Amino acid sequence: MSVPISILFATAQRPQLVRRTLEALVATEKPTLFKGIWVVENGTRQGVEQIVADFSPALPVHYLFSEQASKPASLNFGLSQLPDSLVYMIDDDVRFYPETLTALADAAGQAPRNSYFGGPFDVDYDSPPPAWLVPWLPFSARGWSRPYDQPTPLSRGRFIGFNWAVYRDDLRTLNGFDPSIGPGSAADSTGDETELQGRLKQQGVRPWYVPQMRLAHYVPASRCSPEWAIDRAYRHGVGWGQLHRGSLLRHLLKIKAYAGWQWARRSVRTTGPLAAADLETTLARLRESKWRGRLKGLQQEAA
Repeated sequence: MSVPISILFATAQRPQLVRRTLEALVATEKPTLFKGIWVVENGTRQGVEQIVADFSPALPVHYLFSEQASKPASLNFGLSQLPDSLVYMIDDDVRFYPETLTALADAAGQAPRNSYFGGPFDVDYDSPPPAWLVPWLPFSARGWSRPYDQPTPLSRGRFIGFNWAVYRDDLRTLNGFDPSIGPGSAADSTGDETELQGRLKQQGVRPWYVPQMRLAHYVPASRCSPEWAIDRAYRHGVGWGQLHRGSLLRHLLKIKAYAGWQWARRSVRTTGPLAAADLETTLARLRESKWRGRLKGLQQEAA
């Protein structure tokens, strides 16, 4: 069975990365029922509309603009404009391999309708991070895969936000992304895709891992530093707290987060200022940022 596929991504103030992503898509094999690419620029106009126009002779690409500087809100706007299809959710900084789209189409054609899909990814570094820092970076900055060589249903799926696909109508049924979580939200956290995938699973939509649905994620040198990792740990912690603020154990989680934060703060005071290649100091500050972020997220009320 052939499944119609669309691509959707939001972008803000990164026009050159949009151009790079569209260049990669030109050379990617397209499935039979490929519906096109929808690019949602948000916040301010930075020339993306012209870039989309430049690629329109080679790609079925469409430009949308959202004044709200919010990734979740922009994706919700894009979903309102898309045709009925399986929506491949990516970011503006990925590189496709030739078989990526056809692998998704093949897997979707064989899987039951109540499914969503995700795949592995590599990283494209401007300058690789020091080896000691790599284990402490998020998966988005070090790559991710699962040990399967064919499409496989998973009991639990939490796919990265720039490499997963879900049916448009399933997203509409759930009212799309929660705009209080994720980049551009008041908390400027992470976890908007994780939260939505959790709701999909509650509705009986099952995750499938597709090994040939592979991308490469661009990671600039600025995201390979200890300081960036520490800031990212805080934002991830806020997102984690937001995801758990509806838990019946929320009060206990807040107590645990506060205790973890206080313990980590004492560790940071002991180790002193951050040195560029100081593993002990970096780990202390990573722990402090994580627990401080979790406490912040748990303290926020749901939208």
